[in-house]
Formats: sequence, C-alpha cells, structure tokens
Amino acid sequence: MKDEKGKIFFPKGNLAKDTLGTMLDSYGISVDHLIVYETAPNQNLENLLENEKLPDWVIFFSPSGAISSLPILKKFYSENLSNAKLVAIGPTTKKEIENLGFDVYKVAEKPNPEAVMQALLDN
Repeated sequence: MKDEKGKIFFPKGNLAKDTLGTMLDSYGISVDHLIVYETAPNQNLENLLENEKLPDWVIFFSPSGAISSLPILKKFYSENLSNAKLVAIGPTTKKEIENLGFDVYKVAEKPNPEAVMQALLDN
C-alpha cells in the first residue's frame, strides 16, 4: 500500500521534529528523511552583545534559539533580563523558554510574522 501512494523526500534540519513524517507514514506515505543542515549557535554572540543595552522585547522563533541565547542573555543582563518581555512564536518554543526557567510574556497565535506582530501590538 505504501508504494501505491508514492514516496516523499523530506530535506530537513538536524533539530526538526518528526511530527510530519509520522503523520504522513500513518497515511501510508513513505518518507525519506535527509538532514541537509545543522542548527548551531552563533559562537560570536557574546561579542555581539557587549555594547547592547537590555532590550524591551526578545522574540524567539524556535526552541533552539531559546536554548542558544537565553543562557548568554542571562549572563549579560543577569536579573535585569526579567524586565524584558519574552515572546514565543508558538507553544513548543514557549515550553522550551519555560523549561529554561523564564517567563513568557506572549505567544503568537500562529507561527507567522503577522501573528508575532499582533502579539507585540496586543501589549
């Protein structure tokens, strides 16, 4: 049955969840997953932050973005970081921010730029 519905080639990053692949598989669609890029933190982030003041808002578009930057932001801004409003693009990112010990001020209703902008405007 799987061969009748065809095969999908799914290029993705190393941190991608397998949600879509699992769903397609449950419909009898064969999926070949191939990792085509790896997410890596910016090794220069600390240098980039040296002359930056604490922002009013910090927007996270992925769990890996939160994992890579929140510890460094905390190092630079210490307890003052709680004065910045943290925004997550969706529930998975929100959960990761909270797992790292931070409060999330807003979550975008949909994972797109318009919803993030609306979250900022609904202040």
